[in-house]
Amino acid sequence: MTDIFLALLPTFAVILVGAGLKRAGLPGDAFWALLDRLTYMVLFPALLVTSTARGSFPAASALPMAAALTGGILLMAGLLVLARRLMPGDGPAFSSIFQGSLRYNTYVAFAATGALAGREGMALAGLAVAAMVPLLNLLSVICVAACALPPDGEDAAPKPPLLRLVLTNPLIIACAIGIPLGVSGLGVPPVLGETLDILAAGSLPLALLAVGAGLNLKVGRGAGLGRAAGGMMIACTIKLFVMPLLALLILWPFGVDDTTRLVTVLFAACPTATSAYILARQLGGDAPLAAAIITASTLAALITMPLLLTLVLP
Repeated sequence: MTDIFLALLPTFAVILVGAGLKRAGLPGDAFWALLDRLTYMVLFPALLVTSTARGSFPAASALPMAAALTGGILLMAGLLVLARRLMPGDGPAFSSIFQGSLRYNTYVAFAATGALAGREGMALAGLAVAAMVPLLNLLSVICVAACALPPDGEDAAPKPPLLRLVLTNPLIIACAIGIPLGVSGLGVPPVLGETLDILAAGSLPLALLAVGAGLNLKVGRGAGLGRAAGGMMIACTIKLFVMPLLALLILWPFGVDDTTRLVTVLFAACPTATSAYILARQLGGDAPLAAAIITASTLAALITMPLLLTLVLP
């Protein structure tokens, strides 16, 4: 476990550097908002295209991994809906628990995969994104929109169409470009490939800094980690423990190789995505609770991910 912890520590150290820079007021609030958008729209899609276009996806590994990740999401989504009446808070609070339990931070997952599984793992990571992103976006938008309270006044922001949110997602578009290039054996054309490599090289460090800047480390009633502890604990327990164990259970009968099992658990066990907060704010969910879940799961994942990965690595 110590070796795994040390391998993952730089990923979380960069996140904490981002949190420290934001707390110190550097380089300024406007910078972090623009960096987050640049990473999401340009840099990380470049990494997805290159990693999937240059990867190989043997069916014996790819299909079981996709089944374990998507199957776990669908099963847990159904259980959460059935248990809604047992959850603390109102409809918007439930939607944040729902998102916090299921959504994963792609940047953390990719950085951890690169540290532990190398190039082979990165190709599988791209396939994991292709399997999970459309499904999670669809389920999250439906849940938040269905649970949102009626908008206050005529100035409430209009909700964007569901189909447009899914089809225009930059990560989905990147996977739709990269995976066919990888499966066909064509790869990335010269010049374009080198250009994407340069953009991709900056994606993970900048993305992890942005993740840290987005954390809400305030503690106290009504703010940050001190808010709605019950919902936060439920979501973090499901996200950091139940989801990876569920993925392992679904994957077990397939007898896949160590790298596939490692990438599957890494993606299932990583903390909640910051996009959960953005969607909650956009569609009328409980944005403060979503922020608290994101922060708590990110801090806790430094311990829970190495612990769970000891079940996977020989």
